[in-house]
Amino acid sequence: MADGTPERTQSHAFAVLRPSSLRLLLFIEGEIARQGGGPVTLYIDQFAVVGSIRVVLPGLSELTGLGLIDWHGFRSVT
Repeated sequence: MADGTPERTQSHAFAVLRPSSLRLLLFIEGEIARQGGGPVTLYIDQFAVVGSIRVVLPGLSELTGLGLIDWHGFRSVT
């Protein structure tokens, strides 16, 4: 997953991030750290601290497309 190494922060992928996607990445990194590392499950309501769904979904797609996260989409939980 994402890390704070100079190689990552100086990469072309990191350089083209929109500010909203960078906020999203920092939120995801914080959740990974809070949950002890490794893969995490995040719920749609947790993303409200980052922005509206109109900001979050394109940000997730951007971060995935740039190879900064591995996102598998939303699943319905009943």
